[in-house]
Amino acid sequence: MPKLNFELPAKVSADHAFGKIQTFLSSENHFTRLDPKLTTTFDQAQKSCHLKGSQFQADIKVAAHAETCMVNVVVEIPLALALFKSKIQQEIEKAFIKILS
Repeated sequence: MPKLNFELPAKVSADHAFGKIQTFLSSENHFTRLDPKLTTTFDQAQKSCHLKGSQFQADIKVAAHAETCMVNVVVEIPLALALFKSKIQQEIEKAFIKILS
């Protein structure tokens, strides 16, 4: 499966960022509407989460950097969607930038 691997800087603390990501992914959002079978597992201590859908899986980890943080996103998509990697990454980035600002 092709992978997307990218990082997003956030100008908030790691705890705050992880809380916002957890709230976003726990509620109905764009991603749950695209894949109703999406399940999410959170690890509060590691500030990470794992998403598993019918067509993809993803791991998200928030790492602290002084007063800010970095959000690392790794998404595995099926080969059939490989041509849309950049569009998928843009949609994920747009959603996370919105919730982390």
